[in-house]
Amino acid sequence: MNQPALRLAFALVVALCPIASLAQSPPLGAVVQTWNYDPVAKVLTLHVLNTSHKDITAYNISLTIKYADGTTAFAESTKDFSPLMATMLEAGSDGYMRAKYGNGTFAAGASRDDTFAGQPKDITDVTAILDVVAYSDSTADVQNERAFNRLVVMRRGRALAAQKVTEVIRQVLNDPKISNPSAAAAAELTRLADVSRTQSQHLEEGQIVADETALRSAAGDLKDVQAPSRVGMTERDYLSKYILDNQNRFAVMSAHASLSKAGGAQ
Repeated sequence: MNQPALRLAFALVVALCPIASLAQSPPLGAVVQTWNYDPVAKVLTLHVLNTSHKDITAYNISLTIKYADGTTAFAESTKDFSPLMATMLEAGSDGYMRAKYGNGTFAAGASRDDTFAGQPKDITDVTAILDVVAYSDSTADVQNERAFNRLVVMRRGRALAAQKVTEVIRQVLNDPKISNPSAAAAAELTRLADVSRTQSQHLEEGQIVADETALRSAAGDLKDVQAPSRVGMTERDYLSKYILDNQNRFAVMSAHASLSKAGGAQ
């Protein structure tokens, strides 16, 4: 697989100023400790610390930004580690991947930098608050209902996409009239991605559609007949293995698509 999980989703965020301490975040399982703005590169960096005793699978940061020109803006950033967690499950005992990404989560006690490039103008202050934190035990601290619901919908959409990928590949493998099952599956997944894109433009609150990006990523995998993962395998063997890997992805996505609120707003 082309590791679509490494393309982790962010909401649009903001910018700017030298290293500064931030206002104390609510007592959830993680905190933004400092922020830094590089005025030359136009890059904002938030330093996030996991203060809990559990691995974190997602979080949402709400920011208030005060610009040097006197204006103020609000932004949010959602970081979801579940796609990377699925990729790490597929990676198995790969030493390089394990050393770099561990189990794919934001590990207990660890810290990380979230960077946001292309900031439009200088600011004088940033207040960053983590208001949703989801954990590896499928619980979540919630102080932002809208962001929490958005996370759940996003995860369920990815799980639905993984389910459809398996269904499509099985259908083409079971059809003896199809001479090139990889191409047939890729074409159908591309069609489903187009359908998801159209549906997403008219979604009602809470409605779930298969994630377009995940469908297109799988279609790209199946089109790549020169992929290293295909070496020494027949086309049908490759597709059968792809199904097994995708079932692991579905298992991770499904397990973390249902979150129980452990704290914050109920």
